Amino acid sequence: MKKKFLSLLLAICMILPCVFMLGACDEECNSHNLTVQYEPTLNEKGELFCGNCMKKVELPTLNGSNYQLNDTNPDYKIYAYNVDNQTFEFTVSNFVFQPTEKGYVILDYTGNSANVVIPDIHRSKNQYYEEIPVIGIDTNMSNDGAFENNITITSIILPPTLKNINTFSFKGCVNLTEIVLGSANVEPNTIDLTVSFDAFDGCTSLESVYYRGTKSQWETVSIHDQGNTTLKNANIYCYSKTKPTGLDYLNDNQTWHYDENNNKVLWELNFTNNVDNKSFTYSHSEVAFSDAYWAMLKEAQAQNRLGDLFNDQEQIEMVTSSATKAEYETKFAAWYGTTMGTQAVVSFADDKITITLLGNSGQADYIEVDGEIYDVAKKEKVFAFDTTNNSIYEERADEHSTIRHIYSIVE
Repeated sequence: MKKKFLSLLLAICMILPCVFMLGACDEECNSHNLTVQYEPTLNEKGELFCGNCMKKVELPTLNGSNYQLNDTNPDYKIYAYNVDNQTFEFTVSNFVFQPTEKGYVILDYTGNSANVVIPDIHRSKNQYYEEIPVIGIDTNMSNDGAFENNITITSIILPPTLKNINTFSFKGCVNLTEIVLGSANVEPNTIDLTVSFDAFDGCTSLESVYYRGTKSQWETVSIHDQGNTTLKNANIYCYSKTKPTGLDYLNDNQTWHYDENNNKVLWELNFTNNVDNKSFTYSHSEVAFSDAYWAMLKEAQAQNRLGDLFNDQEQIEMVTSSATKAEYETKFAAWYGTTMGTQAVVSFADDKITITLLGNSGQADYIEVDGEIYDVAKKEKVFAFDTTNNSIYEERADEHSTIRHIYSIVE
């Protein structure tokens, strides 16, 4: 009898740890799937699974439809699971996120910073959710915009991953003065952005938008007319790594960049004054042809096809009489000099450029930026100033040749 009792006791002792172990493992997993260590994941049916063991999680209903799962991490606070919609959301560093199929959407902002930076991506601790992009700003469960009626915020940096700024997102942000679309850490790309109606309604202080893309890209941004007047009327500054030219100025393309400290800085144009009240006469031309073009000409000569390329016999003779490309370039430049003659004159006075060429004279408004001279009406560069030789030159280039006409100053 004693032996049977000892055997039974031994068996119970062997079984109990396993029972407790199983219970502990199950309890530990149930704890982990509701904490920040493992984010829950939804399948295509909208069912919620543990991010650790992928076990289906059955959540009770609290206050009708919302069930909140609390965590002690102050920077990564809660999950809220909506049983009716079968979606969940969580808070990280004052942003309330909701996962979607293509990325995270911000539903609310709980901070009090005046200068807000929305992250490009959320780096999830779940192996199934790593570096997921932030793609939208939406309304929360109370149908309020994520930043609606926030009177503290004065500037915001939006990620280039953003696809949608939905209704009421920034409604009533009366002190918002500046928006930066695109961070310093992500290269600009084609930003496919849609701004819904009333997204910026009541943003009466909005003045500037710094867009980390080109002007043509900004023109593809879809902005609803209703409730977004201040956004449309704001100063739009497009991004450029390089300093803008006079052509950018003429096309009303005001640009900005990040300096070495990642501060945004507007590019400033350098309006120079090298040519005002001066005249220049044609001096000579310089011509350079590509090797491929020269080879093509000599092949046409060998096949007796130069007449197909040139209608002028003088042009044909320049090719046939030239043994090298350099010799041909010299003859071609001299031919230009004979054609243009010394009657070609360019004069500048009172912001006007007057060009007299081959007996014809024309006048146009001009600006000079960094020594480059632009025709204002045509929005094109016509001359550049050579500080070394105190001259101006006109240059035209294509895949076959570069031709430069030099004009010397009239003393």
